[in-house]
Amino acid sequence: MKNPLVRRLAPLFIAKFLLCFVFWYSIEKLFMYSIGFNDASIGLMAAIYAVMSVFMEVPSGVLADRWSRKGVMILSALSMLLSSYFGWISNDPSLYVVSAAFWGFFDALASGTGSAMIYDLLKEEQGHTRNYDKILGRFEMLGGIALIISALLGGWLASATSLRSAFFATIITAGLAAVILLFYRDTTIHKQSTDAKLIEHTKGTFAAVFKNPDLAWLVVVMLVVFLVQKMNGEFYQLWYAALSMPAALFGIAGAIITGTYSSGGAIVRFFATRRRVLLALAVCFISAIGMTISPSFWLTVGLQFVIGTLSFALVLALTSKMQHYLPSKYRAGAGSVINTVGRLIFIPCALLFGFLSNTMSIFVAGSMTVVFIGIGLFAEFHARSEK
Repeated sequence: MKNPLVRRLAPLFIAKFLLCFVFWYSIEKLFMYSIGFNDASIGLMAAIYAVMSVFMEVPSGVLADRWSRKGVMILSALSMLLSSYFGWISNDPSLYVVSAAFWGFFDALASGTGSAMIYDLLKEEQGHTRNYDKILGRFEMLGGIALIISALLGGWLASATSLRSAFFATIITAGLAAVILLFYRDTTIHKQSTDAKLIEHTKGTFAAVFKNPDLAWLVVVMLVVFLVQKMNGEFYQLWYAALSMPAALFGIAGAIITGTYSSGGAIVRFFATRRRVLLALAVCFISAIGMTISPSFWLTVGLQFVIGTLSFALVLALTSKMQHYLPSKYRAGAGSVINTVGRLIFIPCALLFGFLSNTMSIFVAGSMTVVFIGIGLFAEFHARSEK
């Protein structure tokens, strides 16, 4: 590879593919049911995921900004490996909690780090970031392709052998990702202000996000979209269980839903204007209402796909917009701040969602998504009126 930019990006893109090649995502809820979970305890487990992510989110972002983004990404790969290992050996909910904890670490360590690495690499190699949205979209689309393939293979592997084998296969791909990342050459642009004390850097990261008047309504919309994407991605399989779908369809549906990371990455460049952001939120709002009344499996999958695609595209588009308001030394950390606050809000929401689904129905629980998107629409309208 003669192009130095391509050569430096290659290990990061390959690692992204491997870290998204998770065989157990599409059958996780089936596995959880098989070892003693119900909808309420699944909601509790989702809250535990979020708690562990919150515990590591801001420290991981600050660590990435001050130490090594490459090192943080390697730690994320090792966390995925350990999460898959403990899932593989789990026979009851108590041991699966350990798997959930390590997945939370993975989620926190990986979130925001890859996008910040790409942004600074482009600036270091090219002197500009005009093609950042395009490169980031391809990066996430590659991850989406991996999710689709692994979901299909995970469903097949679980049917041909056992649900547990999907966890074992992921140990291999996560280990390979950690090795590949060793070949990535980290940037130095984000280390220009490493003389600041850690606590001052952390305070500065929060201030960069929440005390910036240009980001006020953008942050509100980002948090809403984050919650919508999180709810859709975490609980989509509960609809299939409620509709009494056979296990064979979980892998196919899982491939479709996880494919939203690819489709969302492919269309992110279309959401550069407020009008298109509003349109996307409106479509999500209508789709969320449809999910609360849909009796059809395939219609439900279609609506989930629309919500997943648009919410992920909006996450990327709004993250890109936020990057332009921030100095390099805060970029990874600022993304972590948004994710931390989003997960703090998600914790009680996950518990409430699981409770409503277990005591009433998944369709009643789904109304929470309608409310979230409604708040996002209000915030975006308010932001437009201020411009």
